[in-house]
Amino acid sequence: MVNKSRIILLVIFVIVVVMGCSKNNRPVISEMNSKSQIILSPEEHKELVKLGIIVENQNREIAEKHKKDLEKAYNQNFPKGQLFEKYIHLIGANGVLDFLEEKFPLCHSQAHDIVRVIFSKIGEIGPSLRACGTRCTSGCMHGILIEAFRELSDSSQPKDEHSDLEFDAHIDAEVVKDNVNSICNSTEFTKVHKIGNCAHGVGHAFMLLSDYKASKAVEYCSYFESKPLRFYCASGANMEYVTVKGNEVMKSQDFSCKEYSEFPAACYRYKVIFLFSSLKASGKKPTIKMLAEECLKLTNLSRLGCFYGMGFAYLNSIYSNTSYLKEVCSFGNADDKEVCIEGTIEKLADYNETRALEACQYLEGNNKRVCVKAAKGGMYRLDKSFRLYFKD
Repeated sequence: MVNKSRIILLVIFVIVVVMGCSKNNRPVISEMNSKSQIILSPEEHKELVKLGIIVENQNREIAEKHKKDLEKAYNQNFPKGQLFEKYIHLIGANGVLDFLEEKFPLCHSQAHDIVRVIFSKIGEIGPSLRACGTRCTSGCMHGILIEAFRELSDSSQPKDEHSDLEFDAHIDAEVVKDNVNSICNSTEFTKVHKIGNCAHGVGHAFMLLSDYKASKAVEYCSYFESKPLRFYCASGANMEYVTVKGNEVMKSQDFSCKEYSEFPAACYRYKVIFLFSSLKASGKKPTIKMLAEECLKLTNLSRLGCFYGMGFAYLNSIYSNTSYLKEVCSFGNADDKEVCIEGTIEKLADYNETRALEACQYLEGNNKRVCVKAAKGGMYRLDKSFRLYFKD
């Protein structure tokens, strides 16, 4: 039988994983050395040092040499798992994560390979998550979550050659169904974090539990009583899908969001990035206008979802040059512009609210009002109108 208390504990860790920092302790993109607080007990710290997960008091010159060697090997496409296995002993997980954050300031999926090394050595969820903190925009902790659920799926029930993950995952998800609303509404979380952020985290878990079958994951998201929470859950599910199945998305050249007909914006938020990459791979030089024209071919909520994803796709560019927001979100009608602005600014504000508000100063009228509200509210807010995201 499945250990229900363990499932519930895992769901709680899902929420902690994705929520990342509280509003007053958010990572700032431009501050590469700004790391979230990692809370380890003295005993845990000693054990992680003993396991080689944390390397202390290392000679700076030696550490820098190891990082340069790591970068050279990384760029030569050595198997990442083997590479991190080697260098975690030389510079620690902390050193490898420093390298990833320096090379990929918004690293996320890049952290998943080092997670396998961390989790295999520690073998426990709690210390593994605390070793990760919110490094690589919580990508390290997402990876811990994935490994934890994989372990759970492997050990939940005896399997024969005909059994598969979907069968076990269905049982696990039924357990989650009975607890998901109470967990996300618990005082433990709501006093610090947004409920919407919790729902997004659970969406990651549902995609994993459904063996990356999008329709099943979205069905699980219906366990939430509130439609906005179902939307945020669907966004977490799709983020998990494209993180793991991104190569398949590119090969298929299918950038539609048929599986997310109720919440297309939850899907297009991440799919538009693949459309951008596809245009680039075809030899074209993608422009904002080209992406906007693709969005304009769609209708109703799909069109709005596409513009929402377009805003998110230009997040890094707008962070680097805040005046760029005005150009990126200048296409379509007033509603198209509104979701485009929210697609960029809500996420940008979670990293650096000051930078987000700076971008808003380049807008005028209603666009500026939408922008400022998004910057103040950040991601996963429930106090906004969702009329542009789904039908009531």
